[in-house]
Amino acid sequence: MQYHALKCLLLATTGSALSTAGPAAAQQADSATSEIYLEEVTVTARKMEESLSDAPLSVVAVSGDEIQAASIIDIEDLALLAPGLTFNESANSRGRGPRIRGVGTNLFGDGIEASVATYVDGVILGRQAMGINDLIDIERVEVLRGPQGTLFGKNASVGVVNIITKAPRLDAFEFDGSASYGRQSEDSANELLIGASAAGPLVADKLGFRLTGYNNDRDGFLTNVNTGNEFNDKREYGGRGKLLWVPDNNISFLLAADYSRRDQDCCITTALRYGETRSNEPAFTPVEPGPGNTDVFIDRENEFFQDQEQWGVSGEINWDFERFTVTSITAFREWTVDDNNEFENNPPGFGNDVLRNDAEVDHDQFSQEIRIAWSSGDRLQYVAGLFYFDQTVDAETSLLLNLASGPPVPGGNDVARSVDTRSAAVFGQLDYSLTDDLVLLLGGRYTDEELDYDFDRVVADGGFFGFVPPTAFSGSTADDAFSGLIGLQYFVDDNMFYATWSRGYKGQGVNVNNFVSQFEIDNGLEIVDAEVPTNYEVGARTKWLDGRLFLDATLFYTEFEDYQLSVFDPDTNSSGLRNAAELETFGLEASFRARASEYLTLSGAVTWMDASYSDFPNGPCYPGQGVGGDCVDNDGSGVQDTPDTQDLSGEPLQNAPDLSFNLTASYERPISGAGWSLFANGTLYWQDDVQFNVNQDPAAVSDSFTRVNTSVGLVSSEGQYRVTLFVRNLLDEEYPLTVLSPGSNDLGGQNQFLPFDYARVWGLRLNVSLN
Repeated sequence: MQYHALKCLLLATTGSALSTAGPAAAQQADSATSEIYLEEVTVTARKMEESLSDAPLSVVAVSGDEIQAASIIDIEDLALLAPGLTFNESANSRGRGPRIRGVGTNLFGDGIEASVATYVDGVILGRQAMGINDLIDIERVEVLRGPQGTLFGKNASVGVVNIITKAPRLDAFEFDGSASYGRQSEDSANELLIGASAAGPLVADKLGFRLTGYNNDRDGFLTNVNTGNEFNDKREYGGRGKLLWVPDNNISFLLAADYSRRDQDCCITTALRYGETRSNEPAFTPVEPGPGNTDVFIDRENEFFQDQEQWGVSGEINWDFERFTVTSITAFREWTVDDNNEFENNPPGFGNDVLRNDAEVDHDQFSQEIRIAWSSGDRLQYVAGLFYFDQTVDAETSLLLNLASGPPVPGGNDVARSVDTRSAAVFGQLDYSLTDDLVLLLGGRYTDEELDYDFDRVVADGGFFGFVPPTAFSGSTADDAFSGLIGLQYFVDDNMFYATWSRGYKGQGVNVNNFVSQFEIDNGLEIVDAEVPTNYEVGARTKWLDGRLFLDATLFYTEFEDYQLSVFDPDTNSSGLRNAAELETFGLEASFRARASEYLTLSGAVTWMDASYSDFPNGPCYPGQGVGGDCVDNDGSGVQDTPDTQDLSGEPLQNAPDLSFNLTASYERPISGAGWSLFANGTLYWQDDVQFNVNQDPAAVSDSFTRVNTSVGLVSSEGQYRVTLFVRNLLDEEYPLTVLSPGSNDLGGQNQFLPFDYARVWGLRLNVSLN
């Protein structure tokens, strides 16, 4: 670990994190006894309310207050508070998504679903990029680690990011507003975030509402040295409304609607280092590659944009009876994306540029879930239900060719695709107390899925050639599967121990990518089988020092069969989606929460894991590797090309750090006689080095890094007003989100995606909370 990072952390009295209530909230003090302890955290990870300490699975729960205290803006920064969670970055939102325990979906395609499911208020988001949003008016976020095939089911083979937004109020009015200004020290780029919510009764104890709105603007921080214009900005706005009706104590109706819009001139990579193709090219002289490089040299900058729009409506009904509750959640969502970017980022007059991501995507989905939660009040409780999901993805892509610096030539391909997914399931999970201390855990889910698909690739209108031959195909495929869980849970005093075996499921996929070959279609290779994980897990949840210290630990081992990825298959002499590998991931997750004093709360978490390919005999070779060694010359050409492969069994997965941890603290103390309190918060996060490329290119390894976010401020005695000075990336440590190899069509070179806070960001945040 970098000791200067720890020193800065301690000096700044940093961090709030990992489900730790702040001193004012967590302390339910008896003034006579000065009792100090931590509050229990309530989660719904098993679709019923229970204490985090009693939940027999690995879950991190982070409250909305903790998210703000740690200066977290969007979901991609949640790794700061949940070690072991990482995110894929991409040239557009369709390729972005989370990874848990080193495993996620690396494929860029409309016919493949994510391994990590994202839920918002009980509604699944059908495409992984739909969940990449800013965190506004959040009650809490739960990160469920490991296969969740029993209760969540749909594409939750690795885990779930479960987002719960704040609810309407029936008892009193409240208003919460915030305005935050940030400035990046390196590029002088500004960030302005504004949000507000209001809630209260329309009819006392019967009808209540909640309205939330936000508008966020962030300057671009990458500079085109050809024109001086900026890229990778963010402009977004949106809102959410909820209406809660409780006609009597036994039934409630919740209607929710939301809308969001994000328009960006992005998403551009910068040169990390040049390879043999470009290192001596004079046109690149204005751009100096390196870890902190924010310069690019682009001639057609109007071809970089990413616009997306999302909206949804849902209705939730809860019927409460003496021993059980029936819940129904009905939802419809639509998500559209229009994006484009120039693949190579070539300067004027340098070679050819292919517009590979000129795409329009329209996604809509319908979901219905009905479940019952029942408790005997003695030994048995269970959750059971029915689930139906239907989504359609329609996409059109244009592949055009630019010659030198002139206008795009009408050559290449136009591709249209449509994929419809229907999934139906019946599920259930029960807890049965064999004794007062020993509980049997059983769960099962039967899933039936069907895919319908259409694909049409033609030569672009007015063009004289295509990159690949025209082709068209359509069809359907069906699959069914059983997912399950069995385990034991043991309680002793205030401690809980558990051991579980579980089996998950991620459904079949279809290759409708731009370059799918006729060979794959003729040989039925466009369909890939389902991914099936099997997970073994043991855990302990313990309390110490009369509730002032919580220590948790989880050991896990997961193996995946038929992992879906894109490779060259020497047996069929073709490239495409395949069930080409098996993987395994095992490790330890541990965390603590502690009330160190009346005013100071500490917490931390660590994830150590080994995530690797257990069987991957035909993996791709990396650029410049050369044939004759580990890279096998499958076609006998004597030079390295696409048909050549290497055995990657035992090699690490992408973006899967062996070790990551965070240390956090929260300090709040009244100022005598002032009516205000002084607080200091912060978060230190450290991550080991990672390999970003499946081909194990040594140049695609990113070094370990440390991030420290700190804040200090004043809060009024009743919490109505809060003034915060914050710093993100206090140590000004440069780090990439992703390293691409090769980069910009440059053999041996690498490009990088940089986050806004790759350099230090400082700012001021004002909060008003009126009740």
